[in-house]
Amino acid sequence: MQSKVQDVAENDESNQIQEGLTPSGERIGPNTISQSSPREMTNEPTESSSTNVPKNNPSSTTPTINPSPSRGAMYLILTNISKRTNVRSLLMTAASFGCCVVFVAGQRKFDFDPNGPDVPNALRSHIMKGYMRIERFDKLNECVSHIRSLSSESSTEESGTELKKGGDNTNVITEETKDGKKIKRSPIRIVGVEIDDRSVDVESAPFVGDTAFMMGNEGQGLSEKQKSLCDGFVKISQYGNGTASLNVNVAASIVLHRFHLWSRGIEVGQTL
Repeated sequence: MQSKVQDVAENDESNQIQEGLTPSGERIGPNTISQSSPREMTNEPTESSSTNVPKNNPSSTTPTINPSPSRGAMYLILTNISKRTNVRSLLMTAASFGCCVVFVAGQRKFDFDPNGPDVPNALRSHIMKGYMRIERFDKLNECVSHIRSLSSESSTEESGTELKKGGDNTNVITEETKDGKKIKRSPIRIVGVEIDDRSVDVESAPFVGDTAFMMGNEGQGLSEKQKSLCDGFVKISQYGNGTASLNVNVAASIVLHRFHLWSRGIEVGQTL
């Protein structure tokens, strides 16, 4: 199982998220977790001299970010994660590699409010400025249904080995705009990170458009229910003689980093 292993210590949070990110000109209250659609966000920040906004400022709105790089946007699904250390580390990893939204299903014992104890201090400003959102759902089925309801403009550029194994969320819908322009839209794909007979090596960049990655439990990996909701699976090749598993956050870091490079068309394997 990709995410099975002993817990790891938290990294220095202040070193993982750079301070001084260009702030958006728009503001949100300190206790707000934005629930707006990923398709409504842009990457057009305006100048602002202050990031301290009163809690009940009626003029406050959600800042904007860009969820749609040239090939696809990245999302993370957190469900059935047991350890607080891993939850906090996964949030840091998601922010570090440019996740638009972290979807949380269940996880009732954790507080995902930006000012809550389970959100790392170094992430609070990042979330307040709208660079990453956290959306909560009581059940995994509700979370997946929400993701299925979203669609994104798909790129015509082909990727590597396409993830064809898994669910049926692979149809591309062609829509025609009022001016006659045809736009291809595809659902956000849900990809499980798991060692499975259906898994494709993440090194081959087997991605197709916007993708939400689902991590497994630290001890048991992805449950059968989780697997049934996935459109495909990726695994991380290992070359040593040690454990066959990686810590859930280590596995997420490798997968999200690989997707980030692919989404921006950055070639892997160039020499220095």
